[in-house]
Amino acid sequence: VRVHSESNLIYSCDIGRSIIEIFDMHGTLLHTVQDSTMIKFQPTAIVVAFDGSMIIGSYFNHCLYMYAPSESSTDYSYKQYRLGAQGSQAHEFQLPAGLAMDEKTGNVYVCDRGNYRIQVIRPEGVCERIIELFLNTKKKVPLEPIRVSIQQGLNQLVCLIGSGDAICLIPKDSLG
Repeated sequence: VRVHSESNLIYSCDIGRSIIEIFDMHGTLLHTVQDSTMIKFQPTAIVVAFDGSMIIGSYFNHCLYMYAPSESSTDYSYKQYRLGAQGSQAHEFQLPAGLAMDEKTGNVYVCDRGNYRIQVIRPEGVCERIIELFLNTKKKVPLEPIRVSIQQGLNQLVCLIGSGDAICLIPKDSLG
């Protein structure tokens, strides 16, 4: 679930039905994004940009999609863009879990769970950097990020690790 900071609309991923639902602040359903791509995609995480673009992650399909509002329509018409594929390089994902958007920069932080890292994606879709997550020991034990949030005032990420075993505090500009 995500609340759009500009419009106060509520965006919800329904994994079981493979749809995105958009509600007003009173809980009234305004629109459902349900197309052939979404049905195969199985959305599991969502962030919403200032312009209403949705970046949606799929844990099961190892990629992200962006749904950008169509300029020609005001009634929930979107253009689709696939962001990334399965793998371990930049712009590739293995079990992408949580997403967070930095309201100041527009950067999207993607919990790339299977690769033990957070990818930082700029608004134009380019991977700015990768934050590797390892327990600071001699053995470099990998940490699986599953949810991420941004503490704007402290300029840090708050990341839930594993199956909720720990919380990791990471400087927002860190490499790991």
